[in-house]
Amino acid sequence: CLDGLDKLLLLRYLSLRGTNVSELPETLGETRCLQTLDVRSTKVKQLPRSILRLQHTLMALLVGGEEMVNSIETTTRMPNDIWQLRKLENLATVDLRVQHVNFVEDLGALESLRVITITWYFHQCSDGPHCKELLSSIQKWRKLKSLTIHCGLGCSMEFLGSLSDPPWELKKFKVTLGRFAGVPQWFHALEYLSFVQITICKLGTRDLEILGGLP
Repeated sequence: CLDGLDKLLLLRYLSLRGTNVSELPETLGETRCLQTLDVRSTKVKQLPRSILRLQHTLMALLVGGEEMVNSIETTTRMPNDIWQLRKLENLATVDLRVQHVNFVEDLGALESLRVITITWYFHQCSDGPHCKELLSSIQKWRKLKSLTIHCGLGCSMEFLGSLSDPPWELKKFKVTLGRFAGVPQWFHALEYLSFVQITICKLGTRDLEILGGLP
């Protein structure tokens, strides 16, 4: 029972992770000091729109989980206009399976992001607008340090190779199940990159040179 949540005026951290909670009250938006909301591994399918009122405080929004990639059920859905949560530094896991391309575009406005985890599905790999907006958003996350993309099996992520201006502070780049033809050329520009997990179809000399050049 989450009645009275709006009375916790100084609440900064709320974790419901691993509980049977299925719905969050609209009064969530009244917790004006809330910095972290964790509803991973719950039954919450939709975040209340009132969460957008936390635009000046919310720094970490954690929903879903890695198991969602192969699940037939849609996980926790984000509200439209997520661009209003400009203080967000940690956002995971964003299920893009049912989100409109405009939502992917809006993600680019979250310029404070340091960590983000998203899911990407097979049909989106061949969808030009989705690929274009994801590339555009990544290039706007100038403070980003960790990017994780969970894909469906067999997804070609080669479009990420055309990233022209990657976040230069990136330390972690992880893509599960999706595959690349080769190591992205833009790795050359990442002097802080220390964790890489990707699948390469065929590792060649050029790929080893790029990896060998990572300090």
